[in-house]
Amino acid sequence: MVQITEPKDEWLEFKGKVISVEKEYSEDFDIERYHIQIEPIDKEWKNQHIWIPISRYSTEERIIKGTALAEFIKKLNEMRITGKTANETFKKMIGKEFVFHKKIIGQFKKEIWVPKSLIEYKEKNTKKIKLIRNPLKG
Repeated sequence: MVQITEPKDEWLEFKGKVISVEKEYSEDFDIERYHIQIEPIDKEWKNQHIWIPISRYSTEERIIKGTALAEFIKKLNEMRITGKTANETFKKMIGKEFVFHKKIIGQFKKEIWVPKSLIEYKEKNTKKIKLIRNPLKG
């Protein structure tokens, strides 16, 4: 008989560096979407991918409330990652490290990787100090 177990904590959260963000068209769903590629830095996993659909009623400067795109952008804004457009905001993720966790956002029916906190490095007397900015704790 197959054993069914609870997911391990290690599968629910990881640290990763965003290596690319592209706006693309999905023929399967007939929509535009953002494709975010993440390189795990604390797990020996393959690169992880996030696809965020863009509502037909949204524009680069105005996003429909309650959509996955709106919730994802809101999460980034809480971490002080902002831009004048959605594309500009997403592009600012490139090269940055985050703690990602599984979460259901917007209209999604299943969990996707969502940034939980931004990992920042500050130089102090030639030593790099890692700071994790958690928007819930300020």
